[in-house]
Amino acid sequence: MMLTYGFSIQGKGHIEKNVVCQDYNMVRRLSSGHYIGIVADGVGSAPNSDVGSKMATEALFDYCSQHVRKISSADDIEIIISDGFTYALGQIREYAAKENKRIDNYDTTLSAVVYDGSSLIYGHAGDGGIIVKHNDGFISMVTSRQKGADGISVRPLRAGSGSWDFGTVEDAASVLLVTDGMLDGVLQPVLINLPKDKMELMRGSFEKNDVYVTASEFFMNPYSVYLNKSIKSPEKYMKRFLEGDMTGNDQEIFKKCMLAAYARLLGKETAAKIIKGIEKYFYTVWPLIMLRMIRV
Repeated sequence: MMLTYGFSIQGKGHIEKNVVCQDYNMVRRLSSGHYIGIVADGVGSAPNSDVGSKMATEALFDYCSQHVRKISSADDIEIIISDGFTYALGQIREYAAKENKRIDNYDTTLSAVVYDGSSLIYGHAGDGGIIVKHNDGFISMVTSRQKGADGISVRPLRAGSGSWDFGTVEDAASVLLVTDGMLDGVLQPVLINLPKDKMELMRGSFEKNDVYVTASEFFMNPYSVYLNKSIKSPEKYMKRFLEGDMTGNDQEIFKKCMLAAYARLLGKETAAKIIKGIEKYFYTVWPLIMLRMIRV
């Protein structure tokens, strides 16, 4: 059974400033039987980035939908995704010309995966990330964050093929595509994974495999929320969690979700020990999550 979900939610900071949601995502099953997940994050400084992110996502999906076949090999699909990135950029370029606007008005990141349940083929442009949980339980970020020379600005889809990143992971059990806000505030918190210097911090390039397992497991283990029998409405709960409309009791619910996730994998006794360890040593997980919900 393949379980999929995706959210594009307007952050609290954007709500306060009356800024539209600049993210767009799509999770579908292709006619070939493969699953495709796409996430695009409009660049904040670009006035029409919400249009750019939507166009990039839909164009890439359309291209992959037309070209990925049941018999397509991983190498074939990698080429298709690469060509799809070129097609998506071309669609944005044509639209910008039609509207008589500069293409950088529509700047967006773009990350995508095509997955058959074991082999995962990905494409990536920007400062978000693609995180994979491997069959042995190890969680790693398989992409690098693409920042400008100043270590702050993002290299968007418009940066072109010389900047884009493509690859294949053969032992993927699950995958998570996230924008920079989630990556900064939840999955790669600097209080846990300390960078060597300020420039490394700004680039976000330190130890790309340093992923905060507790938070990642919450999103990537289906038994934490979606197959957790104690969560009556998983989709509503996950949306509320991501929106940050939480109360003090939600920290306990979070730990119960993690207990259920680890218990399914490792047994109740081991899971209970892990949760005690989280409570004792990784108390920062909840403040970091809440901080992210407030600032994005």
